[in-house]
Amino acid sequence: MKRSAIKQGLVTALAAVILLWSASTGRAAFAIKLISGTAVTVNDNGTGDLDPALGSIKTLKDVGGFMVDLTASQTNTPGTSTLGSITLSLTNLKRTSGFNNSLTVEASATGYTNPPSPVKLISRVDTGGFPDNAPPTDQYTFQSFLADSNVFFSKPAGTSTPLQTVHSDNSVTPAVTVEHTGITYTVPYSLDVQAVFHLALGDSISHAGGRAEVRPNSAVPAPGAAILCASAIMVQAQDLPNQPRKN
Repeated sequence: MKRSAIKQGLVTALAAVILLWSASTGRAAFAIKLISGTAVTVNDNGTGDLDPALGSIKTLKDVGGFMVDLTASQTNTPGTSTLGSITLSLTNLKRTSGFNNSLTVEASATGYTNPPSPVKLISRVDTGGFPDNAPPTDQYTFQSFLADSNVFFSKPAGTSTPLQTVHSDNSVTPAVTVEHTGITYTVPYSLDVQAVFHLALGDSISHAGGRAEVRPNSAVPAPGAAILCASAIMVQAQDLPNQPRKN
C-alpha cells in the first residue's frame, strides 16, 4: 500500500516537472477564446475541440446568444524560414438572443521561432459573408498581433496591424490586406488574431475571419528599379575612355 502511494506521488511529481519544463522552454500552445458576456476557451485537442489533429481547432458553441460554428483555426508553429501563421475561419455565425450584441473571437498560439527577425506582420481579412439585406449596423473588425514575450492571448499595440473593418455591404476599410513592417523580436514569440462581431438580433454571417502571416522583412527590388540600375551601369561603361591595347 505504501509502495503504491509512493509510486503515485512520484508520477504526480513527474507530471508537474514536465509541465513546468514545457512552460519554461516556450513549447507551443494553441487555443481559441469566445467572449460574449462570458468567456469560453477551447484548447488544441482539449474539451470542445472536434478536430483531433494537432495545430487545428474546430468547435460548435452557443456563447452569450451567439451560435458559433468555428470550422477551422490553424497554426504552423514553430514556423518556417519564410512563414509563421495563424488562421481563424468561421461559418454560419448567428445572433440568436438579445443578451449581447457583440461577440469576440480570438485565436492565439505561442512557440514561434521563425522567420528570423526582423519581420513584417501581414493581416488578411475574409470578406463576402454578409447577406445582401444586412443592415448597416452589422459589421466585424479584424486585427493581428505579434508578442515577442511569447504570452498567450497577448495583444501588444506596438506590434499589431491596423484595425480592419468589414462592413455590411462586404466592403473593407482600410484594405483587405494590411501590414506592419520592421518588427524585431526575441524567440520565441506568439501570434494572436482577434475578430469582433456586431450583429442585430436574428442576423447572421455565412463566413468570416482572417489570417496573420509573419514574413521576412527583406525588401526585393522592383523590376523597374533593376532596369534603371542596369541602364546606369551601361551608360557609365560607354563614357569610360578607351584604353590603348598592349602589343
